[in-house]
Amino acid sequence: MAAYPSVNWWSGNIRRFESRVSFALRFRELNCISGRKCLDFLSINPVDDTPVGSGDIKRLSAILGEPLSDVESLFARSMGFDDCGRYAPPRRGRGRQFVRYCDVCANCGYHSYLHELEWLAKCPFHGCELKEAWIGKHAGSIALQHMDALNAVMHNQCGSWPHYDNDFPAANQEHIVALENWVVRARRAATRASDAEIWCSAPHAILGNISLAQAFGQLRALACMPEVIEPFVIETGGTWRVQRRQFPNEAKLEIERLDILGVSFSRVLEAYQSIAYVSAGPPPFVTRLEQAKNALQERHGRCHCEWGLFRGGWESHWVKVYPDEQQYRSLSCPFEVALEELERGWGGPGEALIGRKAVQEQLRFIFLAHEMHTAGLIRYKSDADVSSDGYLYVGQDLTSCCIWEEKSPLTKLLDTASTWEIDSACSALSMWLDDIEEGVRPAQRDDPKYCVRLGKAGTGLSLIRWIPAFGAGRPRRPPDPSDVSQVQ
Repeated sequence: MAAYPSVNWWSGNIRRFESRVSFALRFRELNCISGRKCLDFLSINPVDDTPVGSGDIKRLSAILGEPLSDVESLFARSMGFDDCGRYAPPRRGRGRQFVRYCDVCANCGYHSYLHELEWLAKCPFHGCELKEAWIGKHAGSIALQHMDALNAVMHNQCGSWPHYDNDFPAANQEHIVALENWVVRARRAATRASDAEIWCSAPHAILGNISLAQAFGQLRALACMPEVIEPFVIETGGTWRVQRRQFPNEAKLEIERLDILGVSFSRVLEAYQSIAYVSAGPPPFVTRLEQAKNALQERHGRCHCEWGLFRGGWESHWVKVYPDEQQYRSLSCPFEVALEELERGWGGPGEALIGRKAVQEQLRFIFLAHEMHTAGLIRYKSDADVSSDGYLYVGQDLTSCCIWEEKSPLTKLLDTASTWEIDSACSALSMWLDDIEEGVRPAQRDDPKYCVRLGKAGTGLSLIRWIPAFGAGRPRRPPDPSDVSQVQ
């Protein structure tokens, strides 16, 4: 194919918002070649959303006779949330086994990448529900399977396929313009916030992506969503508000100094929480933690929970129990699990050592303390047993050997961040426990994530806390009676 003098394609044949799968499929059908030869010749993966290099864009523009801007628009989607960091909605899974399409669009021989976006519930051109064409199983690649599935839809729906209605889609539809403008505004606001971000709460990869509901709730807060497009969005995310506190330039300069030393804010926060928890005069976040634990215990009262967490080896799972028998079983009820999470998160390393590899945890804290001591954030007590090179020896209460330097420009920031983390965790745990009382299984849990964030703001720093309205951040789920283990 590469040796052919020309291809069956013409300028203006690329359509606005067209999907990569549709483009590759039409090229295949118009040139009467196999799918494998088509993809080899075009050198693209139609089911991959990653950007295409400028060299490939120029090559395709020359081959197809299409304007460079039209080819760029095909591979650079205007309605996406790339570069939004942790504000971005979850990306489509690679293993999806179907192609989403609109019947009316298919009648015109048209398929858009907008049909494939998880966050759109309806076709943005017609407002009708989207359908799914399941891909067939054969030896070809995933890309070929998706092309074949869409080809079957088009042959069934469009009598002129692979030719199409030249007047479709219209570019001036009110809701399409409104949708595109909102996505651009929301993406810019999220990108600015993400680019300025220094730290966010619980950034560990195990937490995964934020939910679709949380993503769109926060994007709507960053850029107001027009009412005309709300019916097209599968999950608007409810109402979120932002609590914000500014910190002076001294705090920003201190973080920059620590960054030069290779000391991250997350490490500093961990050390502060561990040392302050056991200090003679605990800071406000410790009081807030005790209040949160007391509130949980008061709400729990005498245990009548119908679920218990069974822990065995590396695995754990929830089982259904009779409330009256809970006290006789070595299972943790949801309230006990919630208390454990609070203690493990902010209760100091002494709590975390119970039932864990104590020696490894002690060594980890020794290195953490040495890092903070070298950075000038802590000092050792006079009676602490310390090596000549500044490391604490094991065999003593390690956290009690350390004293936080209260005059540090970061102290107020660290205490506020810790308090807001606890408040966010309490809010998520409360919603989780409410769900359980309403009949939702404990394992069906999707807490809001990364709700406390620190970023640069002018000459200082801005600490923000995202606060969801009750039920915002994740969709309500009906109880799932299937696959329940009953302890008798």
